Amino acid sequence: MGTIAGYFTDRLGRGPMVAFGGIVSSLGFILLSSANNLLIFMFIFVGPLSVGFRSGYNNATIPAVNQWFRRKRSLAMSIVSAGSGLGGVALALIVGLLAFTFGSRDAALFSGIAIIAVVVQLSFLMRRSPEGMGLLPEGERPQYLLDSPRDITQAGGVITTQPVEAVSANAPPRYPAEQGYTAKEAMSTSSFWFLAVSSALRNTVHSGISFLMAPVMVWFLQCGGLSEEDGLTIAATFIGILSLNALVFYPIVGLLSDRISKTKSIAVCMVSGALSMVAL
Repeated sequence: MGTIAGYFTDRLGRGPMVAFGGIVSSLGFILLSSANNLLIFMFIFVGPLSVGFRSGYNNATIPAVNQWFRRKRSLAMSIVSAGSGLGGVALALIVGLLAFTFGSRDAALFSGIAIIAVVVQLSFLMRRSPEGMGLLPEGERPQYLLDSPRDITQAGGVITTQPVEAVSANAPPRYPAEQGYTAKEAMSTSSFWFLAVSSALRNTVHSGISFLMAPVMVWFLQCGGLSEEDGLTIAATFIGILSLNALVFYPIVGLLSDRISKTKSIAVCMVSGALSMVAL
């Protein structure tokens, strides 16, 4: 799904894909509220829910940040990723409370309606690119300033330029226009495949343990003598705490990644994640 979503994100833009993902995933939650057997539940989960999530969320928002930012790009991406932590803190508690009070079906229905009301509406605020609005990505200078820095003034409709002083050593760095790769060129490099395989292996473990965290916690707490209902309450609270950790930790990693080697920061995070799995 990721490859298909990426293709249409390039063709249609980020906003339309966020809207599409929001509509499809909200439909999935609404259908989930009426699922009456495991087969239908699985179809909804790997169908509209998975398609909606993969189309409209990270697959669209992260490339948008990449397109709009040059300076402090890692920090900008990490703040967007931290949004999942912010949502997890609030929604894990709200949805958990709804599920305990009204049942899981009503909680799923509420989630679907909330996505339509929030995500789909916010998608209309997204713009395709800074260049389409007559802007440049944050941190990038116009080419004529890179070739020969000049001060731009306008009087009577006539634009004139004057040479400017050299940029202060304390001024933030300005970046030239990027030379991108085509998909074919990127896929012919070993770096692309190292990133793809390492991300796949990491997500296999991360998604697996995230999906199973609540039932594993309930099982663990039941072994300690707590009831299933008490275990579910504690598990929902704990998932919220994990989300809060992401909200705090992501921007820190992003800030460090703008200052040190990104490959080193990736390696440190990968190793710490592996050690955490062993400890768990």
